[in-house]
Amino acid sequence: MNTRKNLVDASLLLLGLLCTLSAAHSQEAEPPALYQVEMIIFRHADQSRTTQEIPRPPAQQVEDMLTEELPKATTRTSRTPGTAPPNITVLGGDQLSLAGIRTRLEKLSAYDVLTHRGWIQTAPDVAQAEEIDLSALAVDIQLVQGSASVYKRRYLHLAVDVSLPQQGLQTESTNDSQQLPITIDDSRRMRLGRLSYFDHPEFGIIALITRVKTEES
Repeated sequence: MNTRKNLVDASLLLLGLLCTLSAAHSQEAEPPALYQVEMIIFRHADQSRTTQEIPRPPAQQVEDMLTEELPKATTRTSRTPGTAPPNITVLGGDQLSLAGIRTRLEKLSAYDVLTHRGWIQTAPDVAQAEEIDLSALAVDIQLVQGSASVYKRRYLHLAVDVSLPQQGLQTESTNDSQQLPITIDDSRRMRLGRLSYFDHPEFGIIALITRVKTEES
């Protein structure tokens, strides 16, 4: 009786060990998902109607861009990291999905496009999320400064902390020119393949995150 019980216990132990090894192997074999992140940062060219008390809503042209259907991402990339920082792959201009929207913004006199950058990264848990300084993406710090980070907290999020060089901005309460911060510090849940808009009275950010199709997928 004891011999049979020992055999059953040994079999169960072996089965548990095999399941553990199989799960560990599966986790090691499957690389983390990669995401392509893009941001277009643009400034309102006409500041005559801009105040801190009355935010400027996006113009109809921008609203139309945000609701249009985008083509499915076809980006393919190797898993070799790009330049600094080492945990991301910086994309070239011909790899960006929002080139058409950037061109349309550039043709509108109401906006000045400051930068359009893209990169590829994984999406870690919020506790392990790292900020990517925009200067590492070759953004002109005379025009735009700040950082961005992508992370998962049940859903995919993009957090931005982006500032423009401070300038005098008239306020309705005092009619004085003051040095007020020109910053977007916000976090949004991102839906894959859907445009998101971060707004400020003086500038805006159009952002997009798509799942990268690698050679293995």
